[in-house]
Amino acid sequence: MGDDPKQDVQQFGVSTKELFRLVKWLADHQVQHVAMEATGGYEKPLVNVLQEAGFEVLVTAGANTKNYRRFKSDTSDAIHIRTLHSLGLLPPIFLPDEFSTLIRPLVRLRRTLVEDAADYIRRIQKALRAGNVRLDAVLTDTNSVSGLRVIAAISQGQEDPVDLAALVDRGCKKKPAEIIELLRGNWNGAMRFEVRSNYRLYLNLHAEITELDKELDRHFTDHTNGLAQPTAVNDPTVGRVKLRQSRNTPRLPIEQYAHQLLGVDLSNIPGFGRDALLTFIRAAGAG
Repeated sequence: MGDDPKQDVQQFGVSTKELFRLVKWLADHQVQHVAMEATGGYEKPLVNVLQEAGFEVLVTAGANTKNYRRFKSDTSDAIHIRTLHSLGLLPPIFLPDEFSTLIRPLVRLRRTLVEDAADYIRRIQKALRAGNVRLDAVLTDTNSVSGLRVIAAISQGQEDPVDLAALVDRGCKKKPAEIIELLRGNWNGAMRFEVRSNYRLYLNLHAEITELDKELDRHFTDHTNGLAQPTAVNDPTVGRVKLRQSRNTPRLPIEQYAHQLLGVDLSNIPGFGRDALLTFIRAAGAG
């Protein structure tokens, strides 16, 4: 670049073709460092393209540049940001690494699917209450193994309270006779359809979660391929804590991948299971 910043200003569009044209223009001018303002997420496609091309990218908050502006325009903004960056006056905001950027939308989608699936269970519970089938009074958690077993039986046409009560785990605090009476309902066609429809949607969402876990596992496998395998010899704490798993726990060894990526076994932290590890890597990156 020349000494006169006004002579180096070039405008580009926002399409993907234009982003790659920008990358080529920067490379042709031997640019290695790029600074820009955060614009509420609109800068992310450009940041991704620049990082993939090997540029060192700094993104700063708009508050760090606004006090230096004499007047507002894209050209003046570009000139001021360049000047401030060359003087080292732009503090960067955190940018996730390439792997974190890759899995972030998948982890966010997974959380949304889990929440949506739980919402369908709540809808089933509401429909059952309308027919006075008080599964919520029998079980503290309708989404438990016993609860889902009863809902599955109802969706398959089972309505006899004795048969439904037999599906409840023996550890339930309520007496069998009380469970039977709580599961004796006033059934009608609309209630049956609502329960079955919501349960089908619940199963479909969990099928999507399973496929999403496979996709995440593929990305983790590809990213950790070639990294040293952690062993109990290298770190005696590995595998000491057995992780508790629920129905919504990711079905991939996040704790092993995290140990390879970060060099420490975070799963030994109390309460730091697979969900927390996945969220941590999504937010902080892979080291």
